[in-house]
Amino acid sequence: MRREIRARTIANKTVREVIAREGGVESVGIPETDQDAPSLTDAQLLALADLGMQIENYFHAPQDIEWCVKDGEIFVLQTRAMKK
Repeated sequence: MRREIRARTIANKTVREVIAREGGVESVGIPETDQDAPSLTDAQLLALADLGMQIENYFHAPQDIEWCVKDGEIFVLQTRAMKK
């Protein structure tokens, strides 16, 4: 199967969520020079598409997948069946 990115919309971002030192998450400002930059690389988008298909195939049903990226590596946090 040929994989491709068909379209990309890059939103302006002023804050992002990061792990807080005390635990949990906190919102921090994004430098103005990075606010219009893509959040994910093309390689990360394609890797997420592959990962989503692998997880869906494993469970034999569409999944709601939560994930994060740390130091360029993708981590799956949890997955659950999509609600109808």
